[in-house]
Amino acid sequence: MQRWESFTVNGSRVGGLWRQYADMTLTTRIAFPLEGEAEAYRAESVVRFQDDGESWQHYTFRQEPGTVEASSVRTEDGLGEDTLPSYGEYLLLMDVIGSGAASEQYWRIQDSDPSAEPSLAEVRAAGIENVELPDGPQDCRRYDILESGARVGSHWATAAGLVRSDWNGPVSFYQSKEAVLEGLDPMISEFLISGF
Repeated sequence: MQRWESFTVNGSRVGGLWRQYADMTLTTRIAFPLEGEAEAYRAESVVRFQDDGESWQHYTFRQEPGTVEASSVRTEDGLGEDTLPSYGEYLLLMDVIGSGAASEQYWRIQDSDPSAEPSLAEVRAAGIENVELPDGPQDCRRYDILESGARVGSHWATAAGLVRSDWNGPVSFYQSKEAVLEGLDPMISEFLISGF
């Protein structure tokens, strides 16, 4: 499963987000320009899940600029099965959307610092809202990501699946690979395709 999303800031399409879930491994890449910087923000997360799907095994994370690198092996680092790196919560969100559950709680790990104390987090279904999509407005169900009681992101889904996400400002929309990459800075599109 591959998924492409356009990444917009203040209504302008500036970057992209790519995900792939294969062989129990979720890989995510996100890239967009930084205002006043020659270098773009680029982040790549790789989360390997257990074969039974009950929890994750290990993950790696890298972010530029700043040369941020982190990794964790869940059992070696004493983290419970109910923890989840934040980039891995996409699969939990998909489970909540697919099952129709009202909510699902977990302990959220900050990808850049797995040694920090995990925060109690929740994926929570909310009401139906009419939201603007690239093809026009549509009624969607909203799902909020709450961390320590505060909303840190929201997602909207139709019967066909996830169509829009709000990352506390920047917004991403599900689109084709061609639509996402069209007109992007080559540094950004090359990273989305190939990673670090």
